Amino acid sequence: MLRLLLLNEGSLLIDDLAGTFSIGRRTVSRDLDVLDKWLSLKGARLERKQNHGIQVLCFGTDPADLIELINKPDSYLESLPPFKRQKLILLYLLFNNREIKISHMANTFFISDTSVWNDLNQIEKSIGDKDIALERMKGVGIRLRGSESYIRMKFLSTMMEVFSSRTIIPHLYSLKESRESTLEINQFNMLMERLRFPVGNSAVQKQIRRAVSALGYSFTMSGEALLYFYLQLTLHRIKAGAMIVRYNSFRCTPLFFNLAQDILSDLLERVFSGAIPEGEIAQLGMILQVLEIGDLKSVRISNFESMIDDEIRDLTARMIERFGELDKQLYYLNHHMEEVLNLSLASLVIRLENGVPYWHGDWGSSSSEEWRRGEKEEYLSSLLKERCGLDPSGRDLEYILILFQSLIISESEVPPRRIRCLVCCFEGIGLASYLQSVLQREIKGINIIEATAVFKIRQEYIDEKGIELIISTFPISDINIPVIDISLPLNKEKIKKEVASLLPLLAPGRDFEPVIAGEEVSFQEVLNLIQNFMMYRLAEAPDIDRVISSLSAELTGTGKKAKKLEKDFRRREDLGTLEFEDYGIRVLHCRSAAVDGPKAGVVDFEADDRARILFMVAPDPCPEQIRKLLSVITISFLENSSFRRSIISGALKDIRKNLMDIFKDVL
Repeated sequence: MLRLLLLNEGSLLIDDLAGTFSIGRRTVSRDLDVLDKWLSLKGARLERKQNHGIQVLCFGTDPADLIELINKPDSYLESLPPFKRQKLILLYLLFNNREIKISHMANTFFISDTSVWNDLNQIEKSIGDKDIALERMKGVGIRLRGSESYIRMKFLSTMMEVFSSRTIIPHLYSLKESRESTLEINQFNMLMERLRFPVGNSAVQKQIRRAVSALGYSFTMSGEALLYFYLQLTLHRIKAGAMIVRYNSFRCTPLFFNLAQDILSDLLERVFSGAIPEGEIAQLGMILQVLEIGDLKSVRISNFESMIDDEIRDLTARMIERFGELDKQLYYLNHHMEEVLNLSLASLVIRLENGVPYWHGDWGSSSSEEWRRGEKEEYLSSLLKERCGLDPSGRDLEYILILFQSLIISESEVPPRRIRCLVCCFEGIGLASYLQSVLQREIKGINIIEATAVFKIRQEYIDEKGIELIISTFPISDINIPVIDISLPLNKEKIKKEVASLLPLLAPGRDFEPVIAGEEVSFQEVLNLIQNFMMYRLAEAPDIDRVISSLSAELTGTGKKAKKLEKDFRRREDLGTLEFEDYGIRVLHCRSAAVDGPKAGVVDFEADDRARILFMVAPDPCPEQIRKLLSVITISFLENSSFRRSIISGALKDIRKNLMDIFKDVL
């Protein structure tokens, strides 16, 4: 049946399949359910539309590979790599509080009984813990026995090993429809279906909102995701008869103990008769207590006083002293800021002691060592090992360091007033943003509030924003403030001298409020830009007129939109070209009403493998956050050597990987 669906051009109706194989419609429907599960493990799925038929959609594999695979006699077996398969089987065993037969697991994951047996041997070696053990009962099945609290933490930590936070968090917030399908997302959905894991349990989400309201602050998205899955898992396992009877969490404060008791009472009022075991309450209270929170400024430290003992305060004092020695500065934090740092260290220590996992954001690696991150991570790691016997992960250490860095910045003295400056670069907004970053870093005494490619600067705009100086690559007249004319490439020393000579002449002026930033760019906008970043190949030699015509048709299709985009490209080119001659890269960009959202990519030429064109198109009108999003690409090309090499080489996979690193703060 699958071979017929793959080889057929277009869709087939259920009646067609039933007639071909001389079986009933209900049998076909059941067989299609089985096929859909098998395909979900191979990077494909069945699209079933009423009155339109059935067809196979491939997003993680090639149809030819599927045809080759199903021609093998054992094609229904071994659909997943062993490591991933073993983790999924472990999750299946951890979730279910009962014996499961080998044949049942073989049918669930489309593998042979022998493979299940071998996978169980590997699982037994990998867990290797005294808190949990694999029991095999002949004729009955397989189950995991051990500490209930450990089983739940093991389920969550294993889930984090298999699935990234970018798959987990959108599932929690019901964003599945807005995401492009991937093999990981399909495998995650398959696992949730196999486990019969509750989806969209409003009772659980109601209790999370209750916790947020009672505590007066919001958890981070990762913290809320962990709490969601823990409560779902707790509800399921208690229904199956598994409970935490004893649990020692001496640092769980009364506030969190009482809140945990209320949450569990509401969730289990129809399931549990009698008093809820104190161990259940203490474990949930401890998890509520150590989850990282969204806004540290709103934390009431009095809620956590019993967590922060003398040992933690000593760790914090040693850390501040050592970091000051490394940076050759004397750091001073006020009482509240020091308590926030104490709280974060205490939460980290208790979380590691009790094995509570956490979906940290992927911040990537730092591009600069100006704040000695490596030495600080090494010191903090050794301190926690020596004093607490803990082995924190790199992301745990990085979180503490980023928190420390933000605290010392917020506690630093207010810098002296700087001249409010506008940067104008007619060559394009990307280059204007690049000039802004360079000048802001190199020239002291100026505060660049905006970079623009607008040709006409109005006096009303200058007065409204309180601009006192303009640095421009083209002449500007009819305004009453100084203008420094610059040319490319930049002569930084000349600009410094001109700014220094103007500083005494400029009146102190009035202090303006900071310019209100536009709406922040969303996670989905960045993700769409990265996923849709394209490599467009042309056979002919690089000719800008042909490139514009072909690219416009590729981006919008034929018709009026293509002509509109082509016209906008040419109008922008008539104003002046932007080319990085040192790297052999030309930039083609414009704003156009022909597109609905930002588009970017690279044009590659088969006739000249050294020529590349980086193109970017913004919608018209263009929101401020979209303009900044596209300008980051140009800035990164000039400042990020790894991204620049990937553009020059034309390696699309490397380009997207670098873009993920560049936009990691948003993602």
